[in-house]
Amino acid sequence: MSRVSLCCRQRADMVLPGVCALQLGGSFVAYKFLDSKHHLSNDIKWMRRLLPVKRSLANHYKKGGLHAWLACWAPPCSPLLCSGWNFAMQWNETMAKYPNKDCVVFDDVSYTFREMEAASNRIANWAASVGALVVAASGFEVCAPLTVLTFAGLRRGDKVALVMENRPEFIMCMIGFAKAGVVLAMINNNLRSRSLLHCIKVSGAKFALFGYECADALAGVSDDLTALGCKQVVWGGTVDVAPSIDMQLSAASTEPVHPAMYSDIGLGDDFGYIYTSGTTGLPKAAIIKHGKVVSLPLAFWCVLSA
Repeated sequence: MSRVSLCCRQRADMVLPGVCALQLGGSFVAYKFLDSKHHLSNDIKWMRRLLPVKRSLANHYKKGGLHAWLACWAPPCSPLLCSGWNFAMQWNETMAKYPNKDCVVFDDVSYTFREMEAASNRIANWAASVGALVVAASGFEVCAPLTVLTFAGLRRGDKVALVMENRPEFIMCMIGFAKAGVVLAMINNNLRSRSLLHCIKVSGAKFALFGYECADALAGVSDDLTALGCKQVVWGGTVDVAPSIDMQLSAASTEPVHPAMYSDIGLGDDFGYIYTSGTTGLPKAAIIKHGKVVSLPLAFWCVLSA
Protein backbone atom coordinates (compact mmCIF):
# COMPACT_ATOMS: atom_id res chain seq x y z
CA MET A 1 0.00 0.00 0.00
CA SER A 2 1.41 3.41 -0.98
CA ARG A 3 2.09 6.20 1.52
CA VAL A 4 -0.66 8.29 -0.11
CA SER A 5 -3.25 5.54 0.37
CA LEU A 6 -2.15 4.95 3.94
CA CYS A 7 -2.32 8.67 4.71
CA CYS A 8 -5.79 8.97 3.21
CA ARG A 9 -7.04 6.01 5.22
CA GLN A 10 -5.62 7.44 8.43
CA ARG A 11 -7.28 10.77 7.77
CA ALA A 12 -10.58 9.00 7.02
CA ASP A 13 -10.28 7.04 10.26
CA MET A 14 -9.87 10.32 12.09
CA VAL A 15 -12.63 12.19 10.26
CA LEU A 16 -15.40 9.54 10.19
CA PRO A 17 -15.86 9.33 13.99
CA GLY A 18 -16.13 13.09 14.10
CA VAL A 19 -18.71 13.12 11.31
CA CYS A 20 -20.72 10.39 13.04
CA ALA A 21 -20.57 12.30 16.30
CA LEU A 22 -21.80 15.44 14.55
CA GLN A 23 -24.64 13.49 12.91
CA LEU A 24 -25.66 11.93 16.21
CA GLY A 25 -25.46 15.27 17.91
CA GLY A 26 -27.50 16.91 15.19
CA SER A 27 -30.11 14.13 15.35
CA PHE A 28 -30.33 14.49 19.12
CA VAL A 29 -30.79 18.25 18.87
CA ALA A 30 -33.45 17.78 16.17
CA TYR A 31 -35.25 15.19 18.32
CA LYS A 32 -35.21 17.48 21.37
CA PHE A 33 -36.57 20.33 19.26
CA LEU A 34 -39.40 18.16 17.87
CA ASP A 35 -40.04 16.76 21.35
CA SER A 36 -40.49 20.27 22.75
CA LYS A 37 -43.01 21.03 20.02
CA HIS A 38 -44.90 17.72 19.72
CA HIS A 39 -44.15 15.86 23.01
CA LEU A 40 -42.69 12.82 21.22
CA SER A 41 -41.14 11.39 24.39
CA ASN A 42 -44.56 11.30 26.04
CA ASP A 43 -46.03 9.50 23.02
CA ILE A 44 -43.21 6.96 23.09
CA LYS A 45 -43.75 6.35 26.81
CA TRP A 46 -47.46 5.64 26.33
CA MET A 47 -46.81 3.47 23.28
CA ARG A 48 -44.45 1.31 25.34
CA ARG A 49 -47.13 0.96 28.02
CA LEU A 50 -49.88 0.24 25.53
CA LEU A 51 -48.00 -2.42 23.57
CA PRO A 52 -48.32 -5.19 26.23
CA VAL A 53 -52.04 -4.47 26.58
CA LYS A 54 -52.45 -4.60 22.79
CA ARG A 55 -50.63 -7.94 22.62
CA SER A 56 -52.74 -9.32 25.46
CA LEU A 57 -55.93 -8.19 23.75
CA ALA A 58 -54.87 -9.78 20.45
CA ASN A 59 -53.91 -13.10 22.10
CA HIS A 60 -57.10 -13.39 24.13
CA TYR A 61 -59.23 -12.43 21.14
CA LYS A 62 -57.74 -15.39 19.29
CA LYS A 63 -58.60 -17.71 22.18
CA GLY A 64 -62.05 -16.55 23.14
CA GLY A 65 -62.93 -13.06 22.00
CA LEU A 66 -63.64 -9.99 24.12
CA HIS A 67 -64.92 -11.90 27.13
CA ALA A 68 -61.64 -13.84 27.36
CA TRP A 69 -59.70 -10.57 27.47
CA LEU A 70 -62.06 -8.99 29.99
CA ALA A 71 -61.80 -12.09 32.18
CA CYS A 72 -58.02 -11.62 32.15
CA TRP A 73 -58.02 -7.95 33.16
CA ALA A 74 -61.31 -7.19 34.90
CA PRO A 75 -62.02 -8.06 38.57
CA PRO A 76 -63.74 -11.47 38.96
CA CYS A 77 -67.09 -9.94 39.98
CA SER A 78 -67.00 -7.14 37.44
CA PRO A 79 -70.27 -6.57 35.55
CA LEU A 80 -68.11 -6.27 32.43
CA LEU A 81 -68.10 -10.07 32.34
CA CYS A 82 -71.90 -10.15 31.99
CA SER A 83 -73.21 -10.61 28.47
CA GLY A 84 -76.05 -8.19 29.26
CA TRP A 85 -73.73 -5.31 30.06
CA ASN A 86 -73.47 -2.25 27.82
CA PHE A 87 -72.18 1.32 27.63
CA ALA A 88 -75.31 2.87 29.19
CA MET A 89 -75.02 0.58 32.21
CA GLN A 90 -71.33 1.34 32.53
CA TRP A 91 -72.09 5.05 32.44
CA ASN A 92 -74.76 4.69 35.13
CA GLU A 93 -72.35 2.86 37.42
CA THR A 94 -69.56 5.40 36.92
CA MET A 95 -71.87 8.38 37.38
CA ALA A 96 -73.17 6.94 40.65
CA LYS A 97 -69.59 6.68 41.97
CA TYR A 98 -68.35 10.12 40.92
CA PRO A 99 -71.41 12.40 40.54
CA ASN A 100 -69.61 15.61 41.48
CA LYS A 101 -66.29 15.02 39.76
CA ASP A 102 -65.45 16.67 36.45
CA CYS A 103 -66.47 14.50 33.51
CA VAL A 104 -65.81 16.78 30.53
CA VAL A 105 -63.54 19.82 30.36
CA PHE A 106 -63.86 21.89 27.21
CA ASP A 107 -61.95 25.16 26.89
CA ASP A 108 -62.91 27.09 30.04
CA VAL A 109 -66.13 25.12 30.68
CA SER A 110 -66.41 21.92 32.70
CA TYR A 111 -69.28 19.49 33.29
CA THR A 112 -69.57 17.11 36.22
CA PHE A 113 -70.85 13.57 35.82
CA ARG A 114 -74.16 14.70 37.35
CA GLU A 115 -74.50 17.51 34.81
CA MET A 116 -73.68 15.18 31.92
CA GLU A 117 -76.24 12.73 33.31
CA ALA A 118 -78.99 15.36 33.29
CA ALA A 119 -78.10 16.51 29.77
CA SER A 120 -77.93 12.98 28.39
CA ASN A 121 -81.27 12.13 30.04
CA ARG A 122 -82.85 15.03 28.17
CA ILE A 123 -81.58 13.58 24.91
CA ALA A 124 -82.71 10.05 25.78
CA ASN A 125 -86.19 11.24 26.77
CA TRP A 126 -86.39 13.35 23.61
CA ALA A 127 -85.39 10.32 21.56
CA ALA A 128 -88.11 8.24 23.20
CA SER A 129 -90.79 10.76 22.28
CA VAL A 130 -89.46 12.00 18.95
CA GLY A 131 -91.62 9.56 17.01
CA ALA A 132 -94.67 11.34 18.39
CA LEU A 133 -93.50 14.72 17.16
CA VAL A 134 -95.49 16.29 14.39
CA VAL A 135 -93.67 18.48 11.91
CA ALA A 136 -95.42 21.80 11.60
CA ALA A 137 -94.57 24.89 9.61
CA SER A 138 -93.19 26.57 12.70
CA GLY A 139 -91.31 23.52 13.98
CA PHE A 140 -92.25 20.53 16.15
CA GLU A 141 -95.40 20.08 18.16
CA VAL A 142 -94.84 17.62 20.98
CA CYS A 143 -97.45 14.91 21.41
CA ALA A 144 -97.61 12.65 24.45
CA PRO A 145 -95.54 9.45 24.18
CA LEU A 146 -97.15 6.05 24.54
CA THR A 147 -96.65 3.62 27.43
CA VAL A 148 -93.19 2.92 28.76
CA LEU A 149 -92.69 -0.38 26.95
CA THR A 150 -94.17 0.79 23.64
CA PHE A 151 -92.19 3.94 23.10
CA ALA A 152 -93.65 6.31 20.58
CA GLY A 153 -90.22 7.44 19.45
CA LEU A 154 -87.01 5.88 18.32
CA ARG A 155 -86.69 2.25 19.28
CA ARG A 156 -83.88 -0.11 20.09
CA GLY A 157 -81.65 -0.51 17.06
CA ASP A 158 -82.88 2.58 15.23
CA LYS A 159 -80.12 4.71 13.72
CA VAL A 160 -79.46 8.42 14.13
CA ALA A 161 -76.78 10.29 12.19
CA LEU A 162 -74.88 12.90 14.20
CA VAL A 163 -73.08 15.72 12.36
CA MET A 164 -71.53 18.02 14.93
CA GLU A 165 -68.17 19.57 15.76
CA ASN A 166 -66.18 18.25 18.71
CA ARG A 167 -67.83 19.74 21.80
CA PRO A 168 -69.50 18.51 25.02
CA GLU A 169 -72.87 18.12 23.29
CA PHE A 170 -71.33 15.41 21.11
CA ILE A 171 -70.56 13.31 24.19
CA MET A 172 -74.01 14.07 25.61
CA CYS A 173 -75.47 12.60 22.43
CA MET A 174 -73.31 9.50 22.69
CA ILE A 175 -74.55 8.83 26.23
CA GLY A 176 -78.16 9.87 25.65
CA PHE A 177 -78.74 7.87 22.49
CA ALA A 178 -77.10 4.82 24.08
CA LYS A 179 -79.68 5.06 26.88
CA ALA A 180 -82.40 5.17 24.24
CA GLY A 181 -80.99 2.02 22.62
CA VAL A 182 -80.24 3.99 19.46
CA VAL A 183 -77.24 3.28 17.21
CA LEU A 184 -75.33 6.49 16.54
CA ALA A 185 -73.62 7.17 13.20
CA MET A 186 -70.87 9.64 14.11
CA ILE A 187 -70.08 11.49 10.90
CA ASN A 188 -67.12 13.73 10.12
CA ASN A 189 -68.39 17.30 10.33
CA ASN A 190 -66.07 18.33 7.48
CA LEU A 191 -67.94 16.22 4.92
CA ARG A 192 -70.20 17.93 2.42
CA SER A 193 -72.65 17.06 -0.39
CA ARG A 194 -72.03 13.62 -1.94
CA SER A 195 -69.76 12.20 0.77
CA LEU A 196 -72.02 13.41 3.57
CA LEU A 197 -75.13 12.08 1.88
CA HIS A 198 -73.44 8.72 1.34
CA CYS A 199 -72.48 8.36 5.01
CA ILE A 200 -75.99 9.12 6.23
CA LYS A 201 -77.57 6.87 3.60
CA VAL A 202 -75.46 3.78 4.33
CA SER A 203 -76.12 4.15 8.07
CA GLY A 204 -79.86 3.71 7.52
CA ALA A 205 -80.54 6.66 9.82
CA LYS A 206 -84.15 7.67 10.47
CA PHE A 207 -83.02 11.01 11.86
CA ALA A 208 -80.06 13.24 11.16
CA LEU A 209 -79.10 15.56 14.02
CA PHE A 210 -76.95 18.50 12.94
CA GLY A 211 -75.14 20.95 15.14
CA TYR A 212 -76.01 24.53 14.25
CA GLU A 213 -72.39 25.08 13.21
CA CYS A 214 -72.91 22.50 10.44
CA ALA A 215 -75.98 24.20 8.97
CA ASP A 216 -74.24 24.75 5.63
CA ALA A 217 -73.61 21.01 5.36
CA LEU A 218 -77.28 20.32 6.07
CA ALA A 219 -78.42 22.80 3.42
CA GLY A 220 -76.48 20.90 0.78
CA VAL A 221 -78.14 17.52 1.44
CA SER A 222 -81.52 18.38 2.96
CA ASP A 223 -83.62 17.65 -0.13
CA ASP A 224 -81.85 14.35 -0.78
CA LEU A 225 -82.28 13.26 2.84
CA THR A 226 -85.97 14.11 2.73
CA ALA A 227 -86.29 11.97 -0.40
CA LEU A 228 -84.65 9.09 1.52
CA GLY A 229 -87.16 9.46 4.36
CA CYS A 230 -84.54 10.75 6.79
CA LYS A 231 -85.83 13.58 8.99
CA GLN A 232 -83.42 16.38 9.85
CA VAL A 233 -83.22 18.44 13.02
CA VAL A 234 -80.79 21.07 14.31
CA TRP A 235 -79.41 21.64 17.81
CA GLY A 236 -77.99 24.98 18.87
CA GLY A 237 -79.90 27.48 16.74
CA THR A 238 -82.48 27.91 14.00
CA VAL A 239 -82.10 27.43 10.26
CA ASP A 240 -84.46 27.59 7.31
CA VAL A 241 -84.11 24.00 6.09
CA ALA A 242 -84.86 22.05 9.29
CA PRO A 243 -86.58 22.56 12.67
CA SER A 244 -84.59 23.23 15.80
CA ILE A 245 -84.92 20.91 18.81
CA ASP A 246 -83.59 23.44 21.30
CA MET A 247 -86.96 24.06 22.95
CA GLN A 248 -87.83 20.36 23.00
CA LEU A 249 -84.54 19.46 24.68
CA SER A 250 -84.96 22.25 27.22
CA ALA A 251 -88.41 20.95 28.08
CA ALA A 252 -87.40 17.27 28.15
CA SER A 253 -87.15 15.51 31.50
CA THR A 254 -83.80 15.12 33.22
CA GLU A 255 -85.02 11.94 34.91
CA PRO A 256 -83.44 8.66 33.75
CA VAL A 257 -85.28 6.77 31.04
CA HIS A 258 -86.84 3.40 31.77
CA PRO A 259 -84.10 0.70 31.91
CA ALA A 260 -86.14 -1.44 29.52
CA MET A 261 -84.93 0.83 26.73
CA TYR A 262 -81.40 -0.59 26.94
CA SER A 263 -81.32 -3.46 29.46
CA ASP A 264 -81.30 -6.18 26.79
CA ILE A 265 -78.38 -4.66 24.87
CA GLY A 266 -75.14 -6.63 25.25
CA LEU A 267 -71.45 -6.15 24.61
CA GLY A 268 -71.80 -7.67 21.16
CA ASP A 269 -74.50 -5.25 20.02
CA ASP A 270 -73.83 -2.20 17.86
CA PHE A 271 -73.06 1.06 19.65
CA GLY A 272 -72.44 3.16 16.56
CA TYR A 273 -70.54 3.73 13.35
CA ILE A 274 -67.40 5.66 12.57
CA TYR A 275 -66.10 6.27 9.07
CA THR A 276 -62.87 6.11 7.12
CA SER A 277 -61.47 9.34 5.71
CA GLY A 278 -62.69 8.59 2.19
CA THR A 279 -59.39 9.69 0.61
CA THR A 280 -59.54 6.81 -1.87
CA GLY A 281 -63.28 7.00 -2.50
CA LEU A 282 -66.44 7.43 -0.48
CA PRO A 283 -66.06 6.95 3.32
CA LYS A 284 -66.72 3.43 4.61
CA ALA A 285 -68.54 2.71 7.85
CA ALA A 286 -66.90 0.71 10.63
CA ILE A 287 -69.14 -0.83 13.30
CA ILE A 288 -68.27 -0.08 16.93
CA LYS A 289 -69.69 -2.57 19.44
CA HIS A 290 -70.70 -1.76 23.00
CA GLY A 291 -67.93 -4.09 24.11
CA LYS A 292 -65.34 -1.97 22.36
CA VAL A 293 -66.59 1.26 23.96
CA VAL A 294 -66.76 -0.34 27.41
CA SER A 295 -63.36 -2.04 27.18
CA LEU A 296 -61.39 1.02 26.02
CA PRO A 297 -61.40 2.69 29.48
CA LEU A 298 -60.33 -0.64 30.96
CA ALA A 299 -57.46 -0.79 28.47
CA PHE A 300 -56.34 2.69 29.52
CA TRP A 301 -56.57 1.64 33.16
CA CYS A 302 -54.32 -1.32 32.34
CA VAL A 303 -51.85 1.04 30.67
CA LEU A 304 -51.83 3.45 33.62
CA SER A 305 -51.34 0.52 36.02
CA ALA A 306 -48.47 -0.98 33.97
